[in-house]
Amino acid sequence: MAKDTGESLFFSHSGALPCKNIYFESFDELSYPLVKAVGTPSTHTPPEVLVTNRGRPGVERSNQFCYNLLNKYPSLESVAFNYPFIDDIVEGVCALDWGGVRGLVPWKLFLLISTMPVITSHEVRVRTWMSERHSRRLAEALRLCAEAIESEFRKRVT
Repeated sequence: MAKDTGESLFFSHSGALPCKNIYFESFDELSYPLVKAVGTPSTHTPPEVLVTNRGRPGVERSNQFCYNLLNKYPSLESVAFNYPFIDDIVEGVCALDWGGVRGLVPWKLFLLISTMPVITSHEVRVRTWMSERHSRRLAEALRLCAEAIESEFRKRVT
């Protein structure tokens, strides 16, 4: 645990995802709080993504329907009261086999799908600071969620 040296720490927030588990752990002898940030990235800047004109273009899907529908809800549990099938869809997509990685987290998927008007792996990577490979998996899961939510909503509600 580091003591207070008078240095100012750089915290950045892109506005997409809220900071996770930041709390005051203890106080040192000068009564300055020592802040412990759990689950935050080790780098202070978003990952740099090389944009080249080689290879096939990335898949881009408009998420305007889910963005407008889910943006007003703070959590997946609050959506489940009005639209219980959305909870089932997100949980089901998280339970799929994503090639050897542990299952995806439902609240992260919901947070991303409710705050992204357009789904691309680049946007997911900038918002989550995950690796390129994991960002592609998350983007594919988000596209599956968005398509399923949109089709189920149109079948059930309209």
